[in-house]
Amino acid sequence: MITPAYVRTMAAYNREMNRRLYGAAERLTDAERRREAGAFWGSLHGTLSHLL
Repeated sequence: MITPAYVRTMAAYNREMNRRLYGAAERLTDAERRREAGAFWGSLHGTLSHLL
């Protein structure tokens, strides 16, 4: 059963993972983020845009 405590835990986990992901992406140049990488949305930039 999904409880309020579980939802809070998952929200905290999501917040932390977003912090880590965007922190790592911030260390790349714009050209590196936009480089075609063969991902479903093309580049890391495209993937992050989709997630946002």
